[in-house]
Amino acid sequence: MTKVGIERAEPAAFTYSEPRAGLLRVTGDLRQPQARGLAELLLGRLDAQAALQVELFHVTAADLSTLQTMIVAQREARRQDKQLRFIGYGLVLSDLMEQFDLAHEVGGPLAVVWE
Repeated sequence: MTKVGIERAEPAAFTYSEPRAGLLRVTGDLRQPQARGLAELLLGRLDAQAALQVELFHVTAADLSTLQTMIVAQREARRQDKQLRFIGYGLVLSDLMEQFDLAHEVGGPLAVVWE
């Protein structure tokens, strides 16, 4: 009898770049294992500047923890009287936000950017 094992693959980490001051371009997997890193990134950048735009078009995977992280960061920005704006949602995030009706929590109506 052949033994079958299940291997747990670690999700690929997300990456980001700063093409200009005040703009973060986030790419990759933002599911639950990466949510803490995303939160640390967003809150750290908010500490350093009054306004931040986060482009999410190239996010390849997201889940409810991604949306929770975005909502917490948005609320923290408001509490600090700073501006945090999520822009350029791809299909992954726009579908998820639509499914849970949470677009209003992360900054307004969905604006899906198509390449």
